[in-house]
Amino acid sequence: MTGAGGPLGQSILKAVRSASLPCHLITTDRHPLSVGFFWSDRHYVIASAEEPGYLPQLKSICRLEGVHAILIGSEGEMQVLSEARETFEREAKTRLIVSAPDVIRVANDKWKTVRFLAAHNLPYPRSALPEMREQLESLIADAGFPLIVKPRNGSGSKGVYRVEGRQELKRVLALVERPVVQEYLQPDNREYTAATFVDAEGRTQGAIVMRRELAAGLTYRAWVEENPPLACITRRIAEALKPLGPCNVQLRLTERGPVPFEINARFSSTTSMRAHFGYNEVEMALRCFVLGEDVRPQAPRPGIALRYWEEMYLPPPQPSSPAPPVARLETTGEME
Repeated sequence: MTGAGGPLGQSILKAVRSASLPCHLITTDRHPLSVGFFWSDRHYVIASAEEPGYLPQLKSICRLEGVHAILIGSEGEMQVLSEARETFEREAKTRLIVSAPDVIRVANDKWKTVRFLAAHNLPYPRSALPEMREQLESLIADAGFPLIVKPRNGSGSKGVYRVEGRQELKRVLALVERPVVQEYLQPDNREYTAATFVDAEGRTQGAIVMRRELAAGLTYRAWVEENPPLACITRRIAEALKPLGPCNVQLRLTERGPVPFEINARFSSTTSMRAHFGYNEVEMALRCFVLGEDVRPQAPRPGIALRYWEEMYLPPPQPSSPAPPVARLETTGEME
């Protein structure tokens, strides 16, 4: 599993550890003090995805360790590995659980997400690109203020602004890189995160719906609910998008019905919560894409998830101590 230091990687790691499959877990990250390192069986510090040594290093680890599958725990690595998937799998003899590049491009770009939803007759937030002046004026006339300004490529709440009028809109547009403007979906207390799993045949397998509250852009409280309409629209989105494995959709339940506003064609930070309630996308991915099994998840258990923060404490390094148990790699991809 890559990205052992971030929230996404930690969520995947928890799901691995709660699976019924016995797994030997090897983690990677670019920083030697990544918390996931201390929860795994073996770990490696490697280059970041933007550096030329990244792919050779990852291949070297796969060959050395006999890795069966890679679970991607950071968004920055996803596009790189998706583009290199065919060659990587052949040379490393490892299964990359990642969607096709065009799927990731649709999911990672808020404007492309809107166009995708519209093209498949699915509900979507009314949106505009600020450089398309007539389009923006039409959105203002149709939806009114408040509006939401967010970067086309982004996650969580980073760079997301609620604007109350034209002056604030003008000011915020200058702050956001490649912005998209969208209607403000109301009410605030009817936001959901839903997920389904797409198997090797392109079929969706079950779904789980959780009403949620946010803190710092992440799910903070979540209630598992039986909500057939939201489960249905989540599966329709996944069937149209055709990701490989997990598909996570963010929605708000508005007066005109459920409106999806974000798609994650990947595992997400709530993967561990879903696993706890019986919908373990990580285990399904390993069974489906590595072991070749059919997956038929049971209905998730009802319950409530409360997220909290916890620290890990380490003693200071001693000058006379041996190097920490982190196998470092040169940019050539060869072990030291």
